[in-house]
Amino acid sequence: IANARQTNPQLQPAALVVRGIRVDQGPVLKRSLPRAMGRATPILKRQSHVMITLSLLEVPAKERFVIAPPVKKEKKPAKGGTVKKPKAPPEAKEEQKKSIEKPGFFKRVFRRKAI
Repeated sequence: IANARQTNPQLQPAALVVRGIRVDQGPVLKRSLPRAMGRATPILKRQSHVMITLSLLEVPAKERFVIAPPVKKEKKPAKGGTVKKPKAPPEAKEEQKKSIEKPGFFKRVFRRKAI
């Protein structure tokens, strides 16, 4: 699409349709990998040529996607103007400790991989 726009600036991207795709063999980089007893194994790093042919529609298709503008995040306050969070009361900390219990004997025994 960028190439088509470069040649024709009045072109609408919605009016372009892929007419064909062709992949041909490109150059091959030949490398070798050292192996045991002084031998070498060939490695072929293959490349390819990708050709995409576009055609122009007489009636442009309606857009399928709506791109929403990015949402701006709120800026953090400066170092001097930090906002402190209120501390939780001591009773809440004790309740959290009670809710976290150690696993019992049953869970410890059956968690093992071998007896």
